[in-house]
Amino acid sequence: GDKEVNELTLDETARAWLEQQLLDGAQSVTLRVLPNPEGGDNLFAWDSGQGPKTAGNVPELELNLGPPPPTPPPLPTKPFIVATLTPVPENIVTVVAMANTATAVAEVTGTYTPVPYDVYTPTPFPENLATVQAAALIQGLPPVALETPTPANDAEATVMAEYATAVALTTGTFTPVPTDFVTPVLILPSPPPENVATAAAQVLEATRVAADDALPTSTPLPYNAVLAEYVYATATPGNAATAAAQQALAQSRAQVEGTPTPLPWNAVVITRVPPPAPTPVPLLISSANFTPTPTASPLPPDVLPDFLRNKIIFKSNRSGQEATYVMDPTTSAVSLVTQPWVFPLAAQQLGKAPDGKREAIVERDDNRVHQIKIRNHEYGTTRQITNLKNMTYDPDWSPVSDQIVFVSTDVGNDEIYVINASGGDPVRLTFNDWEWDKHPSWSPDGSQIVFYSNRGSGRRQLWVMNADGSNPHNISNNEWEDWDPIWTR
Repeated sequence: GDKEVNELTLDETARAWLEQQLLDGAQSVTLRVLPNPEGGDNLFAWDSGQGPKTAGNVPELELNLGPPPPTPPPLPTKPFIVATLTPVPENIVTVVAMANTATAVAEVTGTYTPVPYDVYTPTPFPENLATVQAAALIQGLPPVALETPTPANDAEATVMAEYATAVALTTGTFTPVPTDFVTPVLILPSPPPENVATAAAQVLEATRVAADDALPTSTPLPYNAVLAEYVYATATPGNAATAAAQQALAQSRAQVEGTPTPLPWNAVVITRVPPPAPTPVPLLISSANFTPTPTASPLPPDVLPDFLRNKIIFKSNRSGQEATYVMDPTTSAVSLVTQPWVFPLAAQQLGKAPDGKREAIVERDDNRVHQIKIRNHEYGTTRQITNLKNMTYDPDWSPVSDQIVFVSTDVGNDEIYVINASGGDPVRLTFNDWEWDKHPSWSPDGSQIVFYSNRGSGRRQLWVMNADGSNPHNISNNEWEDWDPIWTR
């Protein structure tokens, strides 16, 4: 019926269970009422309070654990165990020893007791001011408290007074600070390592200091010491637009999430160490070391550097893969070129006349045979100067005359010829049976020509001959492949 009361008496086990639920912070419990096993009237039900006769009279559950004690007992804390972690083995010998020890203990004493659920590892130093204050209270040491900062100005003094008044009216008067209190000492630990290498170096240094018996024992920290907590400073905006965007984002977060939590007392703001600038890769690496990986230059120059003038730039597989190299023709010293723009920039000079207005190019004639032609950039005209029955290619204009050196397969294999820019019969400079000579390039004074050939060794090698084809000689003389030489000027 309405307002009817049903009394249920719980046994000690049920009451202890309910008490533990309250201690664990439970906001609701689910109970099951079982019928009486001795018989009797076991049929019961509670109205939900939604029916036409019981509307508004919902069931209410009232738990009564007896009269309260005269003095409220302290709430028991959740039990936990403080245990140190098993140290990480430093080497394989330690791993084997720990495994043998565990086996021996299991055989003699029994299996290790499993680690309980609520295990906390002690920290070597207090994590915050509250822990330091609690430790001082437990040990009977003078209390640790922060001094109230002196107001920097009248406005700050007014704000602090109004805050104290508000706390006194709402919460109560501040607990007075003991007269014998001490202030905490802020300890600055080593800054957080920026990378793995720094972390490894710090571990090695700490190990060295700990293992060195000659070093004095470190002074223990005072009981009122608190470790600082490093906080990285917010990066400075790169420009006004970034600053405005960051300000708008901060305002939006404050409106949605609330005012940001202020930094703790022991926070120390540090600036993140900027990443080191990459070490610039030298343009040339001597022949003593060809292993570094070349990296691209972000802004290649428009002209070759002066120290690359009167040098022979070529391709080679000397380092196990194709790369660009440079040879000093006076000393035969070879260096690795690390930048990819060097060879294409040097190749731009091939075929160009000294006046810069004309250029020797390769185009097909009416018979679809590749021939050497002269293109005049000043007037936009093109004129053919060779008329051979087979392909011609690789033209290079002499830097001191109107002669053009080129390659042709007119006789079956690739041979080097020279012809005047005005035309006429070409002059053959090289003579082989089956070998070939390719990619000729004039020296800056026009007295010599460098090219590559497979004559003699069967490998591609760099050769030099006089402008008339006399005195050809191998300047590579190695077991690698060298090709496509360009004599810079």
